[in-house]
Amino acid sequence: MYKYHDNGQLQVKGTFKDGEIEDGPWVEYHDNGQVRTQGTYKDGEEDGPWVVYNKYSIPYENLTGTYKNGVRVSD
Repeated sequence: MYKYHDNGQLQVKGTFKDGEIEDGPWVEYHDNGQVRTQGTYKDGEEDGPWVVYNKYSIPYENLTGTYKNGVRVSD
């Protein structure tokens, strides 16, 4: 699935299970083209390593880490 910002920049690139539930690699982008969020979903929940960036590609340390069933379990 691809979704775009109004300015034409890619907003989301991800996969869905059964066409409805986020499942698999997922990348979201700021409207300036920089990566905003990158990780993997499993059955609609964050699962595994996730990194969340500001518009200048600096990670938000309080949001970045390893997730299990949508809950952050480690930095």
